[in-house]
Amino acid sequence: MNKIKTSEPKPLWKTRCTLGEGTLWVGEHNSIYFVDIKKKKICSLNIKNKKKKIFKVNKEIGFIAHIKDHIFILGLQGELRIQNLKSKKNFKIN
Repeated sequence: MNKIKTSEPKPLWKTRCTLGEGTLWVGEHNSIYFVDIKKKKICSLNIKNKKKKIFKVNKEIGFIAHIKDHIFILGLQGELRIQNLKSKKNFKIN
C-alpha cells in the first residue's frame, strides 16, 4: 500500500485580508485571483513569476469570474460589472 505524503501549508502571500473569499484559477494568466470583500480589493498572484497585484474597486466585492483575456465579471454590492483589469475600463450590467 502506498503511503500518503503530507506537508505543512505555507503562506504564499501575507495579504492581511479582512474577509478573503472566492479563489479563482486563470490558467492563461498562471494566476490565482481572490477578493477581499471588506477592503474592496481583487488580489492576483502569478505562481510562475510570483508577481502580486491588487486591484481596488469602489464597492464591496463578493466574487469574480473570468471571461477572457483581462476581462472579468465582478459581483459588487448591489451591482454586476464587466471589468477589464488591465485597462480599467468597465461596464455596469443593469
